[in-house]
Amino acid sequence: MSYAIHLFHPSVKELSKQGRDLDEVERAAFEPDTVSAFLHRLAGYGYSPVGDTPFGQEFTKSVDSCPIQVLVSSSEITFSVPYSPNASEAIFSALQDASELTDRDDLALFNPQEGSWLEV
Repeated sequence: MSYAIHLFHPSVKELSKQGRDLDEVERAAFEPDTVSAFLHRLAGYGYSPVGDTPFGQEFTKSVDSCPIQVLVSSSEITFSVPYSPNASEAIFSALQDASELTDRDDLALFNPQEGSWLEV
């Protein structure tokens, strides 16, 4: 089990806010410039590349010996922190990083633990 934070194309947020179930909403792909800018900024937050997976590019950083993993695909970016006794600081850091990285209008942040979208 882990704490997850999802970033989507803003159209996903709009469809969800119109009452569509998030699991049924088609995920629009990000613009290539959006992904490029995100990856550039992600490095500035201390995330290091792990490699490519069949699902996308993976990055990680450690906070209090707890990893924050980021998976970047063409239509979704996920921050994930495994639950552990020392996860609270990593979860806080992941939430802060994700919210700061969505300060542009081309990304929308969804926190499934709270069932809410970040309003910017």
